[in-house]
Amino acid sequence: MDPSAYAYAKLRYARIRQAVYTVVREDAVVRQITRSPFRLADVDGRALAAWERTWQSPHPNDSGGWNWRLVADEFRSDPAVLKVALWSGSVLCGLAFGRPSHRTKRGTRSILSIHYMEGNPDPAHPLKGSVAALLVTTAEIYGRELGASSIRMVDALPGVIPVYLALGFAVVETRNGVIYCEKEIPR
Repeated sequence: MDPSAYAYAKLRYARIRQAVYTVVREDAVVRQITRSPFRLADVDGRALAAWERTWQSPHPNDSGGWNWRLVADEFRSDPAVLKVALWSGSVLCGLAFGRPSHRTKRGTRSILSIHYMEGNPDPAHPLKGSVAALLVTTAEIYGRELGASSIRMVDALPGVIPVYLALGFAVVETRNGVIYCEKEIPR
């Protein structure tokens, strides 16, 4: 991709993500996902610094614990990546990274795959119990904006599969034993 097309793509997808974040905030109020105030933003240096300062304790169910700086580096070259930080005030409550599948012949993306998603390991953070619902809603709406028909939780960790099932995902096992969770995006 030439540099000007890449810059345009980055700007275009950043605008789509910002619009999605606004819709998710409004949707959370209507669906009463949480009573705590929150905001969504792209993962940036501030989010990564907050992660380094405050997410040092192990996660209670031994899931997650990723090096989010390395994750951000892994996804930095894809302008369409979903890279969302969930905040309540100055508290970083959740992070997620995913990417859409390649374009179909119609120009849409069929699947939005979430490769990493984690809530703050502090059991007393302000959005405890709402992180997965808010981040999955964000993925659904972003995926819908890109024309995707489903969301896939890649390499679903056994300890969090019950959470995904409660959010409407189904467990899928491939012929070679790979397990993931998938959910159709409501239209």
